[in-house]
Amino acid sequence: MSSHVVGSRLGIQVSDTGPGIPADVMDKIFEPLFNTKRFGVGLGLPVVKGIMQQHGGGVEIESKIGQGTTVTLWLPIPIQVPVDETTGG
Repeated sequence: MSSHVVGSRLGIQVSDTGPGIPADVMDKIFEPLFNTKRFGVGLGLPVVKGIMQQHGGGVEIESKIGQGTTVTLWLPIPIQVPVDETTGG
């Protein structure tokens, strides 16, 4: 896991060294009710994507067969205007 700032966004990155996600599956991973397992209902990634977008962020997933997958969660960094303490604003 790592994090980095790009412009006005914070990226939180999580990677694995698993089998990777095939291209035909990658095209569907954010579709509600899509599932490749025998359990679950296929709402996890669509819900995560929706929450991230509601907060002004996003989700990126990169995967290579036989090498693993990297998920990056992007969140906006609020711009803070310095307060002039002599004038109160």
